Amino acid sequence: MASRAVNATERYLLANYQHLMAPHERMIARSIIAADFDVDEIPRGVWDRVWVAFPGIERNDPWKLPIQICVRLLHDHRHEIHVPAHLGGDAQQIVGREAR
Repeated sequence: MASRAVNATERYLLANYQHLMAPHERMIARSIIAADFDVDEIPRGVWDRVWVAFPGIERNDPWKLPIQICVRLLHDHRHEIHVPAHLGGDAQQIVGREAR
């Protein structure tokens, strides 16, 4: 039951920066992309393999996965990631979540 949709910046980061992701993050990103960014459609087998790598995210809160992946990418690879200007506002929102 997703409480929010994957936003444009998260879509861009998940699709274009998989090479900077950890293997468990890459597996989730590929599953989300294959499900046309519907996080409720992440296959159970994928969840079973990676859920322990995402502390604080319950199986009934898959909408938090793209946020956590993108926050880590923007935090750890800030100087390697270039988000198009028209998506920049979304990136500020993602980074703002990290501060909370």
